[in-house]
Amino acid sequence: MDSETMTVVSGEPRSGTSLMMQTLALLGVPIIGDEYPGDAAFRAQLKAAESEEKRHQGMTQRMERARALNPRGFWEVSGVVMQGVRHAREEFKGKAIKIVTHGLYERIGQYGRWIGTPPGLIDKIIMCVRNPEHIGVSQKDLSGQVEIVGPSMDQWINAPHPLSPTRYIRGMGAFLIWLGQHEAEHFDEITPKVLVVDFEQMHDEKVPTLSKIAAHLGITPNIEEIRKAHDNIDPLLRRATDFEGWAPEDAVEGDLATRIYRAIAAWDKEAICALVPETQACHDYHRKENVAWTDDAETWVNINPALARQIAANTNGVRDNLTKSLDQKRRGRLIPDACKHYKRDDTKKYTIERPDDLGNLTRSVVFCQRDQNAITVEQCKVCWQRGSTVDGIQHEPEMTVQGGGECAACGGN
Repeated sequence: MDSETMTVVSGEPRSGTSLMMQTLALLGVPIIGDEYPGDAAFRAQLKAAESEEKRHQGMTQRMERARALNPRGFWEVSGVVMQGVRHAREEFKGKAIKIVTHGLYERIGQYGRWIGTPPGLIDKIIMCVRNPEHIGVSQKDLSGQVEIVGPSMDQWINAPHPLSPTRYIRGMGAFLIWLGQHEAEHFDEITPKVLVVDFEQMHDEKVPTLSKIAAHLGITPNIEEIRKAHDNIDPLLRRATDFEGWAPEDAVEGDLATRIYRAIAAWDKEAICALVPETQACHDYHRKENVAWTDDAETWVNINPALARQIAANTNGVRDNLTKSLDQKRRGRLIPDACKHYKRDDTKKYTIERPDDLGNLTRSVVFCQRDQNAITVEQCKVCWQRGSTVDGIQHEPEMTVQGGGECAACGGN
C-alpha cells in the first residue's frame, strides 16, 4: 500500500470492524486510531472524582466494559469513526482508518448540511458485513447512551439496546439506498474500491480471506505477519451467535434486514437496487413515528406520536393526567419570555411530517432577530439549549443554569 492511499474499514457496529483493524495492523498496514478511545478522559475523571465512590465505580465499570466488548481494542478515532472526514488530512494518507457505515458515504443531512466522507478522499474500502441476527444480539451489549441503576442498586450500568432489526435497517439500509440511487451511479463509482469481508468468513476461511485482503490493498505480508493475523482471529471472540428469533412484531423487518445483508455481502447491484423502495418505505415509517415537535407554537415542550395518541384516546383518563403534566412543564417555557431574540414570522410556514393518523402539522416559522434567520420552533429550542455557530462565531445558549442545576428559564422541568 503506497504512502498516499487512504484505506477505510467500514461496516455496521459489531460487524467485525475492530477485528479488521487489528488484522491490518498485524499484516503490516499502518493504522490510525486509539485502542480504547476516551481512556485518558476516563482516567482524568476518575482522578478528579476519587472521593465520589459511586462515580468512581461507574467510570471503572465503563472502562472494564469497553475491554469486555473488545478485549483487543477498538482502534478508532473519536468523532471520525461515526461522522467520517470532510477534507483531506495528511495524517490519514498511507494508513487505514475505521469509519462505520454512517460516516462512509456523502449526502445532505439535516438542515441542508453535507455529512459523511466524500468518495474522492477514499482509495480503498474494506466493507465488513455480518448477519444482522448476530449484530442484533451483540448490540444489546452496546451502550444505550443512558445510565441506569444496576441490580445491586449501588452500581450504574448502561441501558442495553433492545433486540431489534431496526437499527441495522437504519444503518446499512441507508447505505443500500445511497448505493442504489440515481440508476446505481454510486454503486458503480464505489465498486472498484470495495472488498466485502463477511465476519463468518474471517473465522471459517482465515488464510484465503487474509490473502484477499492483502491482494486488495496491494501488500505482500511475510509469513510471520500472516501467522500473527491468523492467530489473532480467536474463535472464543466469535460471540453473539445465540439468536433465538425476532419478536413477532419485528418479523417483517427482520426478513428485510437479512435480505439487505445478503445483497451487500454479495455486492449484487441488481439485488441492491431492487431493495431500495422497500427499505426507503421502512425508513419513512420510522422517521414519522420518531418525529418530535413542540406541543404548541409558543412553548418548548416536546411531544411525539405515541404521546399524541395517548392524549387523543384518553384511555383511563390518560389525557387528563398528561395535559396536567404538560401544563406544569409549560410554566417558564414560554418562548417569548425565555429568548430575547425570538419573533414569529406569520408570513412563512413550515410543515412537520407526521404519521397518517395524526396528519401533518403546519405552523409559522420563528424569525431569529440575532441571526436574521428563519428557523423552526424545534431548531429554535436547540439553539436556546445548546447555543449555535453562525458565520464562524460561537454564540452561547440563552438558557442559563443556576448553581443548584435548575434551568433559570424553565425551573428544571
